[in-house]
This record gives sequence, structure tokens and C-alpha cells, in this order.
Amino acid sequence: MNKNQNVLNEKDIEKVLIKAIFYNPLNIELQNSFPTRIKDSITKNIESLNNIENKYLQFNYHFLKDSEGVNNAIYFIQLLNNDTLNNNNNNNNNNLNNKCNNNTEINNFVLKVRTNPKRGKKLKTLNEVTIMKFMFENNICPVPKIYDFDIECDFIGYEYILMENLCFKNSNGIANQNVVVPLSSIYKTLNFEDKDIIMKKLRDYFVKVRNLKLNVKSYKDCDNNVIVDDNNSDCKESNILNDRNNNCDKSITYLGGSFKFMKMNDNGIVDIILNPNSEIVQGPFTSMNQYLRTLIEFYFEESFKQEERFSKYIPLLQNYLNFYFPNKKENNNLTNYKNNNEMNNTKINDKEHVMICHNDLNTSNILINKETKEIIGIIDWEFSTLSVIEEEVKCWDDLENYNYYLSLMKPYFSLNSDLIFKGFELFSIGLSFYKYKQWFGDAVEKAELFIVKQMSKLDNLLQNNYSPLFH
Repeated sequence: MNKNQNVLNEKDIEKVLIKAIFYNPLNIELQNSFPTRIKDSITKNIESLNNIENKYLQFNYHFLKDSEGVNNAIYFIQLLNNDTLNNNNNNNNNNLNNKCNNNTEINNFVLKVRTNPKRGKKLKTLNEVTIMKFMFENNICPVPKIYDFDIECDFIGYEYILMENLCFKNSNGIANQNVVVPLSSIYKTLNFEDKDIIMKKLRDYFVKVRNLKLNVKSYKDCDNNVIVDDNNSDCKESNILNDRNNNCDKSITYLGGSFKFMKMNDNGIVDIILNPNSEIVQGPFTSMNQYLRTLIEFYFEESFKQEERFSKYIPLLQNYLNFYFPNKKENNNLTNYKNNNEMNNTKINDKEHVMICHNDLNTSNILINKETKEIIGIIDWEFSTLSVIEEEVKCWDDLENYNYYLSLMKPYFSLNSDLIFKGFELFSIGLSFYKYKQWFGDAVEKAELFIVKQMSKLDNLLQNNYSPLFH
């Protein structure tokens, strides 16, 4: 586990709550749930929030110290719309749970604060907000409601998203944190039948998303600006979106970027504008081949800079990439191959069925009602992108019954799914080379054991999967 940095104090959190409830017109229903005296006591000038002296709202919060990532600080907030909660700012989770007790006057939030914007500044937050709002408003899949967000870092000094805490809901909408849990926390205790129910529900979700009709453009096709605030009306009513028959090359399929804009139009088609990929800040791409190769090269090149021992893989890796994922510009000078026609047959089909993908759908990001096995929510969408269904299931390879889960999804796989899985397997190893020290934090011995296994995995992949055409 990593130890996240607690970057906010009580005043910062109150500022976030006040801005969301009393200055965002989309949350008028939540604002109206507060007594008039509380609303009247809060200033109507948002700039004065930087000078709060009195405490206007009654809330407790809990900072999540341990997590699986290092890019976000997570705060769980319980807010009352009256004065019945005696706030003592005791960051004790048991205390917060005791305060809940199914009290319907309590509003439960998650505040996600991006603390390490090494790459993808603004992109990850905007990406997550854009797709979660789309999913919520169109009832595509269960996600937390977003109450407010900021990508400019000029309010509390960080990008953040304030959203609903789904862990306090079950299918009847009754607050009960003990019922809703991450699938990862109970997966090993479930019998096969329960796992099968959950995975088939995920399959149904995949099929629903895969069947969405998309009208996709790159930011370069529009205003060429990488970042546009989600509330920017010019983006929402752009001429390019309204005039779909002009300036639109129907032969181009974009994928691999992050979401800048998403809206279901009157014809039931999802209008999408893509920013660059929120992690590597490249793209969007015009082929799966280009997308996979760029991801793989990026993470391995970054890992080579960090540790000399990884550089031994450069020659084999380059040959592997040139064979399975060739750059089109290299096709006329392929001296490493005996038969160009055989190589061309391994190229990924540019017409794969592109769909909206979560892209980090591990079991910790799937919230389950442990009594009914209902999927209550899918969280952590910051890496979401346009890709193929293989990208959604790539992170399940360590689960028991993995082959069975693949069989459930196989009817929806791409024509070249074997090749695509090769690419994602290589990408996952490169990602682990690049980030394993962040993932394990101070657990140095565990980190080393993990990376040695990954290096062995890469050895087997590059040598046992090696094509005789290279000789």
C-alpha cells in the first residue's frame, strides 16, 4: 500500500462544499435541503470563500491514508443539512460510521484531489468528469453523481472532483456502508455462481456500451485546443458537431485519446471530441496498431531511463514491435523480414469495433452489494478512453476462472484479438516497469520480487513468442 499525502485542511474542504452546494446551479435541489438561516449566512461572493472565518457547515471527514495509487488524495465527507451533528473533526472512520446510522439527513461525498500531476495535467480530471457525467445522465452504467470539479488549481490549489459516495447506498437508496463494498474485498470469498452472476452483468454492460453509435473527432478537427472546460458552451454547440456531413472524414476512426466532450445527440449518436491520451499525453490515434505501439514504446522508454537493467531488452523488444506492430512508414524498408506478405497478415485491422472503455476495470473499481451481488457502481474513470473490448478485460488475467470470463466476452472480440492481447500484455509489463516503485511505496522487498517476476514474464514473451521470420 502507498501512503497518500493529506494536502487539505478543514477550511479547504468547507470551501469545496460551499462552492458545490451554493454556487453551482446544478445542485439547487441539494441547496434547498438546507435551512434558510444556513443559506442566508453564507456569503454570495465566491471570492470571499478564501477568507472564511466562521464554520457554516456541519461535517466530518476522513482522509484515506492507504491506497493503491499515488496520484490522488481521497477524502470521505459526511455533511448534515442541519446542526444535529457535533463536528469534532475526528478523522476516525469508526466515528464517522457511528454518526451515519441510516440518518437520511446526511449527505455522503467523496472528494478526489489530484496531488501528483506529473503528466496529463487537467486531462485526467476533465476526462473522468466528462465520461462520468455522460454515463450518469444517460443511464449507461451506475456511476457516482458529480457535484462539482475544478481543473484550474486556482481554488484550493489542486484539481479535484466532488462526487457522491456510492458506498452509502444499496438498491433501495438506504444509507448502509457495510453493504456496498469493492468487489476486490470479497472476490475470493464468493462461490463460482456469484462470480458468474457479476461477470455476466459486466458482459451485459460491455455489450450495451459497444452498441453505442459514435461520432468521433479529434481536438485537432475542432478548435485545436487540448483543454476545454466542460462548461464551455462554445464546445457544446460547435459547428462541427451540428454539421456532421461537413469536414468529417468518415474513413478515420479515432481511438486512444481522453474525453474532452461527450453528448448524446437527438439521433441517438454519441458526439465525442477527444483530447490526447490522459496518461502519455499523445494521440488520439487513427489505428489500433499505432495506439498499441505508442503505448508500449512510451512506457518502456521511460523505464529504460529509470533503470539501466531494463535496457537489455531494447534489441529484442524493437524487433518484436517491428514484427507485430510495424510503423506504416517502415513498410518499404523491412530488412528484418524474409516475407513481407506474412508480416502484413499480422497487422491489426484498422476497422476494429471501437467503443468507450473504462481502461482500469480491476475488481477494486467495481462496487458490489455483497448481499444481492448487484453492481452498485463503477468508479475511477480517469484513464478511460476509446478502444476495443479486449482493453477492458486485460486486467482480469490474475483472476481465478480468467479463461471462463474471456469465453463470456469472446463473441465481442475483434478479428485480431490474439494480436491485440499480445500488445496489451506487453503494454502491461512496460507499465509495471515504469510504475512499480510508485505502486509499492516503501515496500522495497515486495517491489523487487514483483519486478523480477515481470522481467521473467517479458523474457518468456519475447523469446517463446518469437517468430522464425526474424532469423
